[in-house]
Amino acid sequence: MDLSLIKQLIHIDDPLQTLYEVLNGEIWTPERFAEARQHGDLHGYLREGEHAASRLEQAVYAIYRDVYALLEADDVRRDRVDVFRQREAYTLLLIDGLSLRELPLIQEVLNDRGLDCEVDFALAPLPTETADFARRHYNASGPSEMARNDHRYPFAFRHVANEDWRLDFSPSERQRFIWYAFPDDYFGLKETEYGRHVVQPIEAILAAVLGDPDLVRPLAITGDHSYLWQGNQCAWPVADPRERAVLAEHFKLGRCTRTATEALARTGKAWVAGSLGAARGRFAWGGIVRGPTSLFKHGGVSLMECLVPWVRI
Repeated sequence: MDLSLIKQLIHIDDPLQTLYEVLNGEIWTPERFAEARQHGDLHGYLREGEHAASRLEQAVYAIYRDVYALLEADDVRRDRVDVFRQREAYTLLLIDGLSLRELPLIQEVLNDRGLDCEVDFALAPLPTETADFARRHYNASGPSEMARNDHRYPFAFRHVANEDWRLDFSPSERQRFIWYAFPDDYFGLKETEYGRHVVQPIEAILAAVLGDPDLVRPLAITGDHSYLWQGNQCAWPVADPRERAVLAEHFKLGRCTRTATEALARTGKAWVAGSLGAARGRFAWGGIVRGPTSLFKHGGVSLMECLVPWVRI
């Protein structure tokens, strides 16, 4: 890794912005995405990009571990959705599990329609789980509860779990919030395919929203959290067997826990706040994992889980 980047991170005011620009400008690029799509190798785009993102973060972790304090600290970018919905009219499209990997796809779709956009990032709440996002911003356990109690909210809410959905807002509904269940709903599959279960569903909802002649603008596209892909040994080893045991005990069900202990905090490999804990970086601790065995994971604290696209049209 170029040590000049580490020096830059140490001395600049906003290291997360710089890391976002590296991820977006050197790893998950429109050129790589377009080439992979042209050659029918979207899995290669995912695999190669994930290894590059892992190497980048591992180098940062080794030399400039303070980046995790920034990912975990209070930051106005964690509340972009709250600021955006203060408008009298808007459409907010929240794609559950959207990541920087899919930003080139969104840009491609917008370019094909001749639409200009502003591209940036937001920060996911911790742990990087749907429930924690919904609790922070909407005082709910998730989109299903929001849909059951949509009368509580000043905006018109749609929880969309169908790739064929079309907008059904009335003309008088000028504050619109669409929570799209994919691709996160597919991450529990044992054989989640990047093209079929990530790219295609996002294309479908973009076509529905952008194709609506009565679309209310401005439109913001974002996610509640992002994810890691853990295929092809895209993980970091834990040398200390005692640390491995502590991590394995706490993270049997995923990358976050609601029963964190002081032993977990002492490893330094997890964010801990009271009983909440989330795995830092991409460490692999082994042990028996209960539940879905998908390679798509979230809940922890890493660059690819915490940095979420923020696109405004």
